[in-house]
Amino acid sequence: MAKARIQIIPNIHGKITRDGKISEPDIYYILEKWFERHPEIKKRKDRIRISSGRFTLLEGHRTDLVDASIIWGPDIDGHNPSEDADLYEYFLAEDQGDPTGNVGPAAERHKRQQLKLGKGVAFVKTHLRRLPQSEEIWEADIRPAPAPGNKGAIWEGLVLSNDGRLPIERMFVETATVNDMAQLLADAMRRPLDGEPRRPKTLRIRKRKEWADLLPHLNQIGIQVISAPRLASWDKVFDAICRDATKKPSPTPEEEYIEELYPTVAESVRSQGHIEIGDQQGIGFVARAMVYGAVVFEGRKVKTLAKAMSALEAGLADWFERECLSDD
Repeated sequence: MAKARIQIIPNIHGKITRDGKISEPDIYYILEKWFERHPEIKKRKDRIRISSGRFTLLEGHRTDLVDASIIWGPDIDGHNPSEDADLYEYFLAEDQGDPTGNVGPAAERHKRQQLKLGKGVAFVKTHLRRLPQSEEIWEADIRPAPAPGNKGAIWEGLVLSNDGRLPIERMFVETATVNDMAQLLADAMRRPLDGEPRRPKTLRIRKRKEWADLLPHLNQIGIQVISAPRLASWDKVFDAICRDATKKPSPTPEEEYIEELYPTVAESVRSQGHIEIGDQQGIGFVARAMVYGAVVFEGRKVKTLAKAMSALEAGLADWFERECLSDD
């Protein structure tokens, strides 16, 4: 099952030097320097994943396009790759395409990161300024989080009021940009979940470079903005969402019923063994139980799934009882 990952080295690729040669980035050297700055994460070095592909420069030269990511954990939470940009900025992917004229991924990302205001977007200051203003204090941020069921990663956007209400919640599948934050806040004001459009008196927003371009525009619609490194209420709600996303789902009534019928089989396959049921060439219908790879029970006189499960339950229970007696 996929786990949430955080990108620590963004896309970088080779560059053309003055003498016309390609200078390729040494991702392993860059990572070693990165770990010197983040020694608390070095113990999870085995969780690093380096992804690579091929990229075509405008000059027609082919080069490696690489990045590095790590499995999400509390020690990397809130990490901003731009803080370590001096380690790799020379090799950062730029607005370069291939000979067919396709725009590169870095160019597309840069375009997404530029703040857009006015017609065609959610954050329209003239519309937002007309909304009634409450005395509320809101907290807002967008951070990477495990996807529901721990299937990959998403970016979780939340706006939380000091009275406990949740004006808006949004999930983003790509790395959140200032435009995502602008849309999140605009939706929280114009189309809140509680159905009461309004502007807050004060907005506490996570202190991040990505949101900086938006702050003066929030001031212009009459909102006092406080940029803070910690958002106590927001962080509490976010942590609860992450726990819910990663916890194992409760068994269904049908699953509970099956485990009640065959408790020994259930315990065995959960902890140390597995079972096989079906027709085997040259043998016929067979029910087989294995523990740590060794066959501990085999029944060949069963002809249906129900009888096979009953035989496995009895066979495993007998085997476990004999094992306990031998230990005594």
